[in-house]
Parts: sequence; structure tokens; C-alpha cells
Amino acid sequence: MSIWQAVLLGLVQGLTEFLPVSSSGHLVLFQQLLGVTETGVALDVALHVGTLVAVFWVYGRDILRVAGAWWRSLFPGAAGGPPGARLAWAVLVATIPTGVIGLAGENVFAGWFGSLRAVGVFWILTGVLLYWASRRDGGRKGETDISLADALIVGTFQGLAIAPGISRSGATIAAALGRGIRAEDAARFSFLMSIPAILGAAAVELPELASQPHPSLAAMLTGGFVAAVSGVWAIRYFLKTLYRGRLEGFAYYVWALGAVVLGVTSLG
Repeated sequence: MSIWQAVLLGLVQGLTEFLPVSSSGHLVLFQQLLGVTETGVALDVALHVGTLVAVFWVYGRDILRVAGAWWRSLFPGAAGGPPGARLAWAVLVATIPTGVIGLAGENVFAGWFGSLRAVGVFWILTGVLLYWASRRDGGRKGETDISLADALIVGTFQGLAIAPGISRSGATIAAALGRGIRAEDAARFSFLMSIPAILGAAAVELPELASQPHPSLAAMLTGGFVAAVSGVWAIRYFLKTLYRGRLEGFAYYVWALGAVVLGVTSLG
């Protein structure tokens, strides 16, 4: 794999992991356009690490606050109280249905990754979710109001977003808004949920790392760096768009992309 291919895949991963347009769907599309059928486990892990760096860069203070609150919640007698602990527990609870869906549907999801037509259908569905979310009024629930049911429902949507073409950020934020969670807190919840999800995706691939051919170290580092930088920009841009209530633009984009993919695959 060339450096330029790694740069392009890193850019696609960083932008589309956090913009609500599905990173997996775009990676499937660009891999086919580039003629890269397998990026290699090592590069996939490098791209995942890059996107994690982006989340920590933007939400570092929240991550430290929530992690500290969770730790203090384990010791009720500790001084300072556990503000933020509810969000931490919600993230952990939301990870459960995500993991169950991922493990139970592994073979089904793997089949969809080989089908551009499936990606096109899921892009259309993502557009429906985003358009619906753009019409939602802001809820009143903050991070201290997120319930067990909220966490399980949003986590279920994150699990379904393993399907290529369904946006993880779009699906989880739409679900959170549907549960009456404020846009700012819905975004924070979604991006904090991405940490165990991305770590889990990387961990699943690690056993194959030794047996798979590796791209050059330069390609891996470049791809990871580009994914991190573009991911930071994507998160900040998406937050501004979300707070302004303009998600329908993303809906039109994935609808158009899905329609083109479905049209091309039907003709082929």
C-alpha cells in the first residue's frame, strides 16, 4: 500500500467516523475504487488509534471528569461526590447491547461488508434517521438524567451501526435526541460511547495482527496521523452543525450517495 493510499484512507476514516455519514460505508466504497480489497489489520488498528486520539483531544477534559467520577462512585464514602458518574455508568451500560449485537451478528455484518448494494441501502436508512433527528426539538434531559433505558436503547443503535452505511454517530445521536436528551449531552454521550466501541473493534482484530501482512511503518503512521487530525476537525464541525439543527444536509448527502451506489450496482 502506498503512502497516498494510506493518506486517503486515513482522511476517509477520520472524517466519516465522526461526521454522520458512516466510516465503514465510505471505507468499503473507497477500497473498491482504489482496488484495495484488504487494508490489512495493522493499518485498520492504526486508523482506529487515530480516531481515538481525536476523541481524547476534543473531549479530554470530559473523559477525565467522567472517569474520575466513575471511580469515586465505587467508594460512596469518598469526599467530593461523583458528579458525572451517571454518564460513565450509562456509557458502560450502552456498551453491552453494542457488544452483544456485534458478536451475535458477526457473520451477517461480514457479509454486508462485501456488498456495495447493502451499503447503499444502509446509507438511505441513515438519511432517514438524520432527517428525522433534524426535525426533533431539543430535549431537556442532561447527562445526569440519562436512564438505564436510555443507555440500552442508544447502545442498541450503536450496535446496529456496525452495518456498513449506518452512521454510528448519526444513529446514536438520533436515538439520544429521540429519548429527549439535549443535543450537547447527546453528542457528548455518543462520542464517549465511541471509545469502548473503537477499542473493541481494534481488539477484535488484534489476534490476526501477527498472521497478516503489514503495510510499511510509514504508511501506518501517516494513516493514523491523518485520521487523528481530520477526526478532530470532523468532531468540531459536526458539533457546530448539530447545535444549529442542520443535520438534514448530511441526510441529503447520504441519500444521494446511496442512490448512486444502488443505481450503479443495479446496472452492473
